[in-house]
Amino acid sequence: MATASNYYVNVRLADSDTRLVRLESSRDFENVVEYVMRHSPKSFPLRSKVFFTYDYKGAKGTVSTPLELHHAIHLDKAVDDERLELVPATKAR
Repeated sequence: MATASNYYVNVRLADSDTRLVRLESSRDFENVVEYVMRHSPKSFPLRSKVFFTYDYKGAKGTVSTPLELHHAIHLDKAVDDERLELVPATKAR
């Protein structure tokens, strides 16, 4: 996932737990997936597929890979960090 600069997204892990995380590379994305699985073991058992839903500037959808995220919200352009939130989901919508 090649971007011109670092970007950050909010990942909602629970109703009251949203973390701002850097997503600069595929490994960063994998780290987020691992974090979600560790902190929500009942919802996301080991080796299950984690999807992330988003609603960003009128674009809505579900992604499960960094490349999908890159294409979905055009991360080569400016990203409004405060408004981009990824919400873990067990299936695509």
